[in-house]
Amino acid sequence: MYFLLISDNFKRSEPVVKKMNYWLSAKSIALSDYSESCDQGALFLLVDIDLSDRESIDQFKKIVQSAPSTIEKIFVTYGKFQAEIPQANALGAASILPSEIKKSDVVKILRRYATLPKKNNGHIISEKTTQAIEDIGSLNDSFYQAISSNGPLPKSQVISSGNLIAESLKESSIGIWLEAVKQHDSYTYRHCMIVSGITVAFAMQLGMRNADVQRLTVGALMHDIGKVHIPLNILDKPGKLSPSERAEINKHPSYGAEILRKDAQFDDEVVDIALHHHELLDGTGYPEGLAGDQISDSVRIMTIVDIFSALIDDRPYKESMPADKSYQIMLDMDGKLDTDILKAFKPTALAMQSSTQDTPTHQAMAS
Repeated sequence: MYFLLISDNFKRSEPVVKKMNYWLSAKSIALSDYSESCDQGALFLLVDIDLSDRESIDQFKKIVQSAPSTIEKIFVTYGKFQAEIPQANALGAASILPSEIKKSDVVKILRRYATLPKKNNGHIISEKTTQAIEDIGSLNDSFYQAISSNGPLPKSQVISSGNLIAESLKESSIGIWLEAVKQHDSYTYRHCMIVSGITVAFAMQLGMRNADVQRLTVGALMHDIGKVHIPLNILDKPGKLSPSERAEINKHPSYGAEILRKDAQFDDEVVDIALHHHELLDGTGYPEGLAGDQISDSVRIMTIVDIFSALIDDRPYKESMPADKSYQIMLDMDGKLDTDILKAFKPTALAMQSSTQDTPTHQAMAS
């Protein structure tokens, strides 16, 4: 098995290729020399070009237009500027790989390209699930483009994405949704997908009306919109944040509320969720230190889902935790979370138990 690297700067690409070579063989070709015939037999194309350089972008576009290839393309990003991921997606990225590559990144690549792409842990990933995940990824790009151009947020796309999640979870489990989502490389995008899926599953478990499920789902999809103002090198940093970086991250709820108020298309509940989903009942949360009755029920739900989602997912500096242990940690957060909602959340949380255990692939890579 091998992958093909296409690069406009082999010196810059060398560290990424060295790390990838630990698991997969590599062949390399310069951007100026690439043609469709070069990638025959490769598992995928690893594209490492300067996504801020117009000449490299235009050259790659010409190659794709003149000799369209069916092989999937993974783009390397460096966290230099906020538009890297939207630019990569516009050039046909199947997925994104951070330059500070980790073992877990390679495991995801192997799961995707060394096995059948429509299966995960023996489960079939439905077309609706695949479409819903792709739509959320596109939605996050649309957020950035709208905000950077001072245009309106894509409200109809938000509602459509939420409906797709609901349709997906009506025909398959939240566990399968989680397995599919975990193949996505960007933590920021993946977190939005996990939070949105779990919110829909929890709302359905509670027997909410369709209108209420949609209302909460919109809040879930928008809850971290303020992160578009946070630099990528902080959002996807491969290590623990410094105090100054943590302080910058903690501004995202305020940024989100500001964006939504300026846009004025979404109701107060969505603004409330974006601004207050890190508030805790004992007043120790942020950004306003709200406590008790100052925190709405919809925010209490989103806070529980948001914390659980972070615990069960991989981060650059920590492994994911099993669902049962994650749930127990939340039970032990005495006085911080709504106890009644947390107890009601238990069936949804534990339904993801098998999806949060180490898979045989992961165990083999770790040994």
